[in-house]
Amino acid sequence: MQKIKINGKEYNISFNFGVIKRVTKECNCTTPEMIAKLSEGDLDIISSVLYHGIKPNHPDFEQKEVDALSLVELFASFNTIGQLMNNSMPKADTSKKTPKKKK
Repeated sequence: MQKIKINGKEYNISFNFGVIKRVTKECNCTTPEMIAKLSEGDLDIISSVLYHGIKPNHPDFEQKEVDALSLVELFASFNTIGQLMNNSMPKADTSKKTPKKKK
């Protein structure tokens, strides 16, 4: 979970399985499509991730808060989403790699 500031208010935002599930359902896309569209800056996907990432932590939060974002806040939120995704992805466990056999 991370903090994000929207329209002068601070919210807790998370990026987890529930958020991914709700975003892909709302935007009618698969998870790989959602991630690709996020990296392309698709505003519908960004808006959906923001809304569904905040709503479980703040039940009174409404979509109109996301729709009222200024461009500065939009780009700042896009950066926050990128950080959330990066922090949420599994890390490679390099300690279990087997060495290559020599011929």
